[in-house]
Amino acid sequence: SSEILAETGRLMAEAGAAEEKLDALVRLVADDFGDVAVVSLAGPDGLLRRVAVSRPADPAVERDLLLFPPAAPHPDVRAADGPVSSTGTTAVDDHPALT
Repeated sequence: SSEILAETGRLMAEAGAAEEKLDALVRLVADDFGDVAVVSLAGPDGLLRRVAVSRPADPAVERDLLLFPPAAPHPDVRAADGPVSSTGTTAVDDHPALT
């Protein structure tokens, strides 16, 4: 909806760390679009780490999902911006909406 889009823009424009913004974003969309929302980011080693989880109906599930160990992405999944660079950053790290 237009309200969610407007709120997403407001969240991304706020000061703060990318993980804080992503946490706020998953909480926003999980409430309106489904039961759970999860965001994982690739680390310098290429492994995916969960950085934001929202399961409004069951906070215990949120905690459990955040405790999952880093994992390799499925072989059919390719990062939209390519692999993690040798500096350990991705396009997400440098995206103006998240910095």
